[in-house]
Amino acid sequence: MRNNHDSVPEELGPAADNFYAARFLPSHLVNEMADIAVMHGGQGTVQTAVWCGTPVVGIGMQWEQQANLDGLEKAGMGIRVPLHSVSRKNILSAVEKAASETCQARARKMQAIVRSCDGVQTAINRMNQFAAERG
Repeated sequence: MRNNHDSVPEELGPAADNFYAARFLPSHLVNEMADIAVMHGGQGTVQTAVWCGTPVVGIGMQWEQQANLDGLEKAGMGIRVPLHSVSRKNILSAVEKAASETCQARARKMQAIVRSCDGVQTAINRMNQFAAERG
């Protein structure tokens, strides 16, 4: 039994050359193909965009999403459009800024920083250090 929130790609109509619908897409692979990620700014989509070096245009719906997008904007790889400022003009302006060579270069720089770190090993080392100091 399918819930009412699941879409079946065939229900969306005939396929177009510039649009693809699927029940599941591996976000890290799809994100690498995108020039710009337009998103809400949740932790998973932000981490994926940074990992892939994809500039971001975001509209945060919650405080956490807004803060994530503000961080990307501060790093120079994203543009946050405030929820109360969403308009065709503002979205298109943000996309133009995200498409700039400056924003693209900052996204690649952030990608290199993130990929140069061994997050798993760093987390293990810090947990072990914390446990040893408390033990």
